[in-house]
Amino acid sequence: GGSGKVGIITGFFAVEAHELRRLGFVEHLAANYPDIEVVAEVENTDQGDIAYTQAQDFMTANPDLKGIYVTAGGPFGAAAAVDDAGRAGEVAVVSFDFVNETMQYVQKGVISATIGQNPYAQGHDPAVRLFNYLVNGDVPECGRLVTEAAVVTKENIDQYWTPEEGLVEELPAEEEMMAELPAFDSMCAMADEGSVTPVDITPEEPLRIAVLGLENNPFWIPVKEGALAAADELAAYNTTVDWIIPGETHTADNFSGGIEALIAQEYDAIATIAGDAGLVTYINAAVDAGIPVATFNSETDAENGRILFVGADLYLQGEAAAEAMATAIGGAGEVGIITGFFAVEAHELRRLGFVDYLAANYPDITVVAEVENTDQGDIAYTQAQDFMTANPELKGIYVTAGGPFGAAAAVEDADRAGEVAVVSFDFVNETMEYVEKGVIYATIGQNPYAQGHDPAIRLFNYLVGGVVPECSRMVTDASVVTQENISEFWSP
Repeated sequence: GGSGKVGIITGFFAVEAHELRRLGFVEHLAANYPDIEVVAEVENTDQGDIAYTQAQDFMTANPDLKGIYVTAGGPFGAAAAVDDAGRAGEVAVVSFDFVNETMQYVQKGVISATIGQNPYAQGHDPAVRLFNYLVNGDVPECGRLVTEAAVVTKENIDQYWTPEEGLVEELPAEEEMMAELPAFDSMCAMADEGSVTPVDITPEEPLRIAVLGLENNPFWIPVKEGALAAADELAAYNTTVDWIIPGETHTADNFSGGIEALIAQEYDAIATIAGDAGLVTYINAAVDAGIPVATFNSETDAENGRILFVGADLYLQGEAAAEAMATAIGGAGEVGIITGFFAVEAHELRRLGFVDYLAANYPDITVVAEVENTDQGDIAYTQAQDFMTANPELKGIYVTAGGPFGAAAAVEDADRAGEVAVVSFDFVNETMEYVEKGVIYATIGQNPYAQGHDPAIRLFNYLVGGVVPECSRMVTDASVVTQENISEFWSP
């Protein structure tokens, strides 16, 4: 009731943990409940029999005593003294921990409240975290990992303890509760890009991870190679990785059904392209079903429940392409843009990065046309021809996604190599051949192997070890390759 006399029984005055509990109690009362008076403070060396005698002494010396606070071991001794004196309900006892002897007095209403600290986690988690630190260098996000402190009273005790079974269930170890994920838009480059390894933990039950990709142009060949390499690595850990093609384009129309099927088949984790916001509902459905999701290559800006993304910073790539184009054509002239799909957010980011950068930095470069080629080289060939026909003074063609070798072939066949610069992305053989010949002025990488490989490995590490990366968006390497430096990246 906010007033009255109370006594304190602490374990040891010399034990800092007990002192923190004692001081927290005393100082909170002084600041918030000035009508509560602490009449005695003693130590019981964590022993219930000593606490029994001390509680008797408190009540004898203070007939109007209202409460006894026990900071550490043996609170059931104090509760027994209150019960034996027939003063249950008159003298409240507050204590810690969920041992059976204490919980019995909570159930009887002699102990008003006892506060937990998850002792199971205190024994379990340090060993597991030390192992994870030794073998994988995993460092928790903070130095002090505070355990749960549930307050149990007679009213809610059945949620935590019953006389027949004791604790209803072991309180979950902190390690078993996945670490908090980084912010959705947090971004970093990973030192182990393309080479991340599985944590050395083999699950008792087999795991299945699905990687939803595409095979509609040569870019996806190294992506698939990365996914298959991850499958080989994880086979030794009782885990299969399945490379699955749900359709022909990046859009939700193709990928939504694939994710729904994987949820129904109860896969353990999913890595997927997320080309537009229409896929958010399906990603979240998987997460709600307990299936962690990673995205790669393309992802929507619409926030969703995925745990990580592996791929390029696409807007910045568009800016880098604009700078390369400006260098190639001398900062002035007409250029055309061929994008994969206007509806795919990844392609739009590259297009907008290019257009915005030119407008801000090279006002003498004019974009004369923008079309989509659905990532197909043959369509890009025809579109490049049309650009050059309609714009005889055309200086450049920018291809945001698949099929840039088609545009390059059109420029070469028109005998305009060196006059019309092509800027593109990715290091597929067909593209690199035109870079080597000087038809494509520059192409910008994004490490497709890592995009196929890393999501599967990182999902495994999350499932079996609770390993959470330091950021949510893991930006892959974006080297700019020209005729001058191609030998560092590719040879025929």
